[in-house]
Amino acid sequence: TLLKLKQSFKDPYHRLSSWKGNNCCIWRGISCDETNGHVVKLNLRAPWASLLREERKSLVASVLNSCLLQFTYLEHLDLSGNNFQYSPIPQIFGSMKQLRYLNISNSRFNDQGPPWALTVHDVQWISNLSSLQHLGMAGICLGETPSLFQVLNRFPSFLSLHLSQCGLNNSHLSWHPINSSFHGVRHLDLGQNDFPGTVPSMIQNMTSLRFLDLSFNLFITSSIHNSFGNFKNLLHLNIVANAFSGIEKGLLLMFGNMCYLRSLDISYNQLPGEQIGKYRNLSGCFGHDLEALNLDYARISGYVPNWLRMLGNLKHVHLSHNQLNGTVPESLGQLSNLETLDLSYDSLEAAICELHFASLSKLKTLSIGSTGLTIKIKSDWIPPFQLEYIEMESCKFGTQIPQWLQTQSKATTLLLSNASIWGTLPKWMKDMNLNELDLSHNQIKGTLPRFPSNLKLIDLSGNSISGGSIPNSLCHIKTMVVVELSNNNLAGNIPDCWRHHQDIEVVDQSSNNLSGLSLALKNCTSLRFLDVGENALSGNVPKWIGDTFGYLRILRLRGNKFNGRIPRCFDNLTAMVFPQTVYLESYKTMLWWEKEHLNEVIKGRYLEYTKTLQFLVSIDLSMNNLEGVIPEELTHLTSLTALNLSQNQLSGKIPGKIGELESLESLDLFVNQLSGMIPDSLSSITKLSALSLSYSNFSGKIPKGNQLQTLDDPSIYAGNALFAEMLG
Repeated sequence: TLLKLKQSFKDPYHRLSSWKGNNCCIWRGISCDETNGHVVKLNLRAPWASLLREERKSLVASVLNSCLLQFTYLEHLDLSGNNFQYSPIPQIFGSMKQLRYLNISNSRFNDQGPPWALTVHDVQWISNLSSLQHLGMAGICLGETPSLFQVLNRFPSFLSLHLSQCGLNNSHLSWHPINSSFHGVRHLDLGQNDFPGTVPSMIQNMTSLRFLDLSFNLFITSSIHNSFGNFKNLLHLNIVANAFSGIEKGLLLMFGNMCYLRSLDISYNQLPGEQIGKYRNLSGCFGHDLEALNLDYARISGYVPNWLRMLGNLKHVHLSHNQLNGTVPESLGQLSNLETLDLSYDSLEAAICELHFASLSKLKTLSIGSTGLTIKIKSDWIPPFQLEYIEMESCKFGTQIPQWLQTQSKATTLLLSNASIWGTLPKWMKDMNLNELDLSHNQIKGTLPRFPSNLKLIDLSGNSISGGSIPNSLCHIKTMVVVELSNNNLAGNIPDCWRHHQDIEVVDQSSNNLSGLSLALKNCTSLRFLDVGENALSGNVPKWIGDTFGYLRILRLRGNKFNGRIPRCFDNLTAMVFPQTVYLESYKTMLWWEKEHLNEVIKGRYLEYTKTLQFLVSIDLSMNNLEGVIPEELTHLTSLTALNLSQNQLSGKIPGKIGELESLESLDLFVNQLSGMIPDSLSSITKLSALSLSYSNFSGKIPKGNQLQTLDDPSIYAGNALFAEMLG
């Protein structure tokens, strides 16, 4: 029967490869009763395919095979995360009366309607599963099943319910019988639904709960304590991303009432004025079991609380992106179980010294960047820990790269940008185990040394690195995804050694004194971002840029010495036509897009893109010696948001189909030798918000149109003496 079930699935990840031989009880995902050998557990949960959690290693089937009914002793069935191609929820589930555990979360079951609306209207089949104690239906829209909780209430021994992302709201919980069986539920996940207002009394009365997840809803209350004070036995509370506005009497009172609480996550709420560091009176058990505390993005103020030292079991502390000020108590250094400390993006003062880390032998993640802290740690200090993630951006070192970092052999991420670090890069850095290195915006000088062989992201921008050209050793790192070397003093040719870097996605070597563009870059076929602007590159713009880079979204060649014509093959830059086909698959690239910024220049005015950089689709060929006409092929790039061809020697007319650039937000043709009339189609670009056509030889009338009417600055058209009509 199991082999028949196996044959009904497509298995692209070979998850069922162990299903062979005579003893099925040792097959992956199968558990048998030890006494009689009956199959009692079938766990086919699909694991995630990558750290990004974007795709699962799913089994695929258009329908669930009815052979499951032959497992008459099956008590545990987990099909979550697989792909049943939007087929209806199988009626056979209702006949599996022996089931105690059923999980069909995120398995693409659907009663009717389009695939994106995973809507289920009938859940009566659940009432046949009289032994059911655990039910998972996350990711299945149950918004049109008002009787859901009436059906579930028929089970006297429910222990866990996983109903996140189900489109539920308060109407589903308004039915609340006095003798509700939900009082015995221990695990309740209602995250990512549409619950507004206060926490319903039905939930508040579920006093047996050990795990409660109400994250990403619309709950509004001024007192977190009043809403959850009844949960004396709670182990895990997650209320991330709601609209809670106060704790009332503070965290300490919550800890005093919840003696068994192990994790508390209140991040991404609005708790303005909540001063977590001010409390003095401790009562009750005071959170002696607490292991994880997350208050990121909660708008709390005051000091980093000194009472944290009393939570001896703490493993993870997240207090980032708040309004905390003052000093960091040295007593944090006594939390011997601490693995994560995140105080980043607060307004802290004073210094961090060795005492802050005295007993933190288990610390793995240290994030204290963008706080204003001064690092007063001796360079030859021997830390008690082995960090894996080090983020100390915008801290004040005022030294060379500290020697103690050499001891951190397990570190995979080192972020020390804008940290007042000076001197040269140490040779021992090549022996570290880094995947990500950011030393940007410091005062580092000298030449580039060898770097770790498994590096994926390197950012050394905004330093004074010189000593000649970029060394070949850098592009011998086969794992590289992001190379950011802009704003240094590098010279010579871009190395001719990028022949085996199909995975590299970002190359920024702008604002140096480089003089040669390597043909080997054409092998970097996954490039999303290429910036070699503000250098001394010359010759024709390479045609292979258009022929090779189907994923390219940002191309910047500005401020060089390129001549000749703009290649017509740029319409092969398909990501500028169909950006929805482009995925930033690399986690490191996603981090880079998040933190990077870019200045688009239009007629001398800077348009800065920061958090929106990942949505920019841009070509900037300005400040070169390009000539000839603007190729009509550029108008095929319908997803282009910015086009800058200014300060060249382009001639001829603006292409008549310029209006097909429907996504265009900025267009700069400033200082060229263009002529003729401005095409009427330009007025149809409704998103256009920045325009410069000045200092060319345009004539005729300025087109009328809703969008052009809003661009009423006369300087847009200045220096075109033959215009017959001006705005205004």
